[in-house]
Amino acid sequence: MAEQLPCRWPDSRRLDLRPRFRDSSRAFVDSKKWELYGRTSLVFGQFRNSYEYAPGVKWYPLRNRRVYIVGEGLRIFNSPAASIITPYNSGFKGWSPMLQWMFNF
Repeated sequence: MAEQLPCRWPDSRRLDLRPRFRDSSRAFVDSKKWELYGRTSLVFGQFRNSYEYAPGVKWYPLRNRRVYIVGEGLRIFNSPAASIITPYNSGFKGWSPMLQWMFNF
Protein backbone atom coordinates (compact mmCIF):
# COMPACT_ATOMS: atom_id res chain seq x y z
CA MET A 1 0.00 0.00 0.00
CA ALA A 2 1.32 3.44 -0.88
CA GLU A 3 0.18 6.99 -0.33
CA GLN A 4 1.53 10.01 -2.16
CA LEU A 5 1.26 13.68 -1.32
CA PRO A 6 3.14 15.64 -3.98
CA CYS A 7 3.64 19.39 -3.68
CA ARG A 8 4.30 21.64 -6.64
CA TRP A 9 4.12 25.28 -7.56
CA PRO A 10 2.33 25.76 -10.90
CA ASP A 11 2.95 29.49 -10.59
CA SER A 12 4.62 31.70 -8.02
CA ARG A 13 1.42 32.61 -6.14
CA ARG A 14 0.05 29.33 -4.76
CA LEU A 15 1.04 25.87 -3.62
CA ASP A 16 -0.83 22.98 -5.27
CA LEU A 17 -1.45 20.04 -2.92
CA ARG A 18 -3.23 17.06 -4.42
CA PRO A 19 -3.34 14.01 -2.21
CA ARG A 20 -3.15 10.72 -4.08
CA PHE A 21 -3.60 7.18 -2.88
CA ARG A 22 -2.60 3.89 -4.53
CA ASP A 23 -3.08 0.34 -3.29
CA SER A 24 -2.66 -3.13 -4.75
CA SER A 25 -2.99 -6.72 -3.58
CA ARG A 26 -1.89 -9.90 -5.30
CA ALA A 27 -1.85 -13.66 -4.82
CA PHE A 28 -0.19 -16.48 -6.74
CA VAL A 29 -2.26 -19.49 -7.74
CA ASP A 30 -0.84 -22.58 -9.47
CA SER A 31 2.87 -22.55 -8.50
CA LYS A 32 3.87 -19.01 -9.47
CA LYS A 33 2.69 -19.19 -13.08
CA TRP A 34 -0.63 -17.38 -12.51
CA GLU A 35 -1.03 -14.25 -10.41
CA LEU A 36 -4.39 -12.69 -9.51
CA TYR A 37 -4.35 -9.07 -8.45
CA GLY A 38 -6.47 -6.05 -7.76
CA ARG A 39 -5.46 -2.41 -7.62
CA THR A 40 -7.04 0.95 -6.97
CA SER A 41 -6.11 4.62 -6.89
CA LEU A 42 -7.78 7.86 -5.82
CA VAL A 43 -6.98 11.45 -6.76
CA PHE A 44 -8.48 14.42 -4.93
CA GLY A 45 -8.32 17.77 -6.68
CA GLN A 46 -9.71 21.25 -7.02
CA PHE A 47 -12.03 20.51 -9.94
CA ARG A 48 -13.28 16.98 -9.19
CA ASN A 49 -12.29 13.81 -7.41
CA SER A 50 -11.51 10.69 -9.39
CA TYR A 51 -10.77 7.05 -8.74
CA GLU A 52 -10.20 3.76 -10.47
CA TYR A 53 -10.03 0.07 -9.69
CA ALA A 54 -8.87 -2.91 -11.71
CA PRO A 55 -9.04 -6.67 -11.19
CA GLY A 56 -6.53 -8.56 -13.29
CA VAL A 57 -4.51 -11.68 -13.95
CA LYS A 58 -0.86 -12.21 -14.98
CA TRP A 59 0.46 -15.32 -16.66
CA TYR A 60 4.19 -16.09 -16.64
CA PRO A 61 4.80 -18.52 -19.55
CA LEU A 62 8.56 -18.81 -18.88
CA ARG A 63 10.36 -19.84 -15.70
CA ASN A 64 11.23 -16.26 -14.81
CA ARG A 65 9.29 -13.05 -14.23
CA ARG A 66 10.74 -11.17 -17.23
CA VAL A 67 8.04 -12.09 -19.75
CA TYR A 68 4.35 -12.13 -18.88
CA ILE A 69 0.89 -11.53 -20.28
CA VAL A 70 -1.52 -9.26 -18.39
CA GLY A 71 -5.30 -9.16 -18.67
CA GLU A 72 -7.08 -6.41 -16.76
CA GLY A 73 -10.51 -4.82 -16.49
CA LEU A 74 -9.95 -1.16 -15.63
CA ARG A 75 -12.92 0.83 -14.23
CA ILE A 76 -12.29 4.60 -14.34
CA PHE A 77 -14.39 7.41 -12.80
CA ASN A 78 -13.63 11.00 -13.92
CA SER A 79 -10.08 10.52 -15.19
CA PRO A 80 -8.01 13.61 -14.31
CA ALA A 81 -5.38 12.89 -16.99
CA ALA A 82 -5.09 12.11 -20.67
CA SER A 83 -2.57 9.99 -22.55
CA ILE A 84 -2.29 8.60 -26.07
CA ILE A 85 -0.64 5.34 -24.96
CA THR A 86 -2.98 4.45 -22.08
CA PRO A 87 -6.78 4.27 -21.84
CA TYR A 88 -6.94 7.50 -19.83
CA ASN A 89 -8.83 10.44 -21.36
CA SER A 90 -9.80 13.53 -19.38
CA GLY A 91 -13.20 13.04 -17.77
CA PHE A 92 -13.53 9.40 -18.92
CA LYS A 93 -16.01 7.21 -17.04
CA GLY A 94 -16.37 3.51 -17.77
CA TRP A 95 -14.68 0.17 -18.30
CA SER A 96 -11.50 -0.23 -20.32
CA PRO A 97 -10.33 -3.82 -20.89
CA MET A 98 -6.60 -4.24 -21.47
CA LEU A 99 -4.43 -7.10 -22.70
CA GLN A 100 -0.65 -6.60 -22.67
CA TRP A 101 2.39 -8.72 -23.44
CA MET A 102 5.23 -7.41 -21.27
CA PHE A 103 9.00 -7.85 -21.70
CA ASN A 104 11.44 -6.72 -18.99
CA PHE A 105 15.10 -6.39 -19.96
